[in-house]
Amino acid sequence: MPPSDMSIGALSAAAQVPVTTLRYYDRIGLLPAVRLVNNHRRYPESTLDRLQLIQLCRALGCSLTEVAAVLAPRPGRTRCDVARAKLTEIDGRMAQLRGARAVLEHLLNCEHGIEEAEECRQMTQAALAAAGGGTAAALDGPGTVKRVGPGRAGAAGVRVVPSATTRS
Repeated sequence: MPPSDMSIGALSAAAQVPVTTLRYYDRIGLLPAVRLVNNHRRYPESTLDRLQLIQLCRALGCSLTEVAAVLAPRPGRTRCDVARAKLTEIDGRMAQLRGARAVLEHLLNCEHGIEEAEECRQMTQAALAAAGGGTAAALDGPGTVKRVGPGRAGAAGVRVVPSATTRS
């Protein structure tokens, strides 16, 4: 056994992944281990790279079947299909994040009074629509976000002000 091989406990500690997860990945073939005579698992150091790729795929929302396709020894149609689908999803998320960023940048600089809150609402809807997100309705609720001076709304300097339609 080469000195660079790791036990399952060492791999778990190095990757900060539970041993149970590593055993499961071994059982389903994502992270094969070399078995010793005593049935202990050993992993080469390169396993850390493979495990990081598995974690990245999972963070992107890949199913374990999709992860297996990504890790396949030869590129194929399935791997390309997974990559294409995930790129589309990432592009959608990035568009939503650009819209959220535009709203937050607006909130950093806006100092509208209650009479001008409609401008903030319209700006928020426009930014979200431009980002292709369907979440404008979620922010177009009964309250409007308003920038306020320090000391009136705490450290954040932002508070929700009821709109004219929700005041009693």
